[in-house]
Amino acid sequence: GLYDTNLYIPLLMRGPGVPSNGGTVDGLTRMQDLAPTLLELAGQREGAEREKMEGVSMVPLFRHPSPIPRGTCDRVHITENTWMKKRGFRTHEWKFIQSLEPDLHGRPMRELYRLTVDPGEQRNLAEALPEVTARFSAELEEYVARRLEATGRVGADPLLAQPIPMRKIGSAKEAHPKDEKWASPAEK
Repeated sequence: GLYDTNLYIPLLMRGPGVPSNGGTVDGLTRMQDLAPTLLELAGQREGAEREKMEGVSMVPLFRHPSPIPRGTCDRVHITENTWMKKRGFRTHEWKFIQSLEPDLHGRPMRELYRLTVDPGEQRNLAEALPEVTARFSAELEEYVARRLEATGRVGADPLLAQPIPMRKIGSAKEAHPKDEKWASPAEK
């Protein structure tokens, strides 16, 4: 899923070069930031540069904490292709989700949340703020087109082309049985 309850992945580190004060890194980081971080901690920072890794080391963030959440980026591209095909952006303030097919739980095709006032992602603002929704939608299309071109897959979007792996093990109803306590309004 693309909601923050699934996107936040705890990373606990202990070892040489890692402060033992139990600090946290605030702000947005990405999985691709992990390898450059580990290489820098191992004294092999040039390895990340030599291999032209996309990620950024998190070491400066926990060695020099800031009262302002910095993270390693201002925006994270998010995708989901386990039960549903969705993609979007997560920024410090916003979350935009675009479904590429109808949602199994009846959610709308576009979702927009203002995380600074709705961190639980409960109020979809996509229809109430059409200009923000349109901006994120256009930026998402541009981002995907740039990534496809950079990987040589122009016109061949892998998210659209590949099957959804979890559907191979059974139906969505088997994996997500109807439970009135947790069901969305569309499922009741």
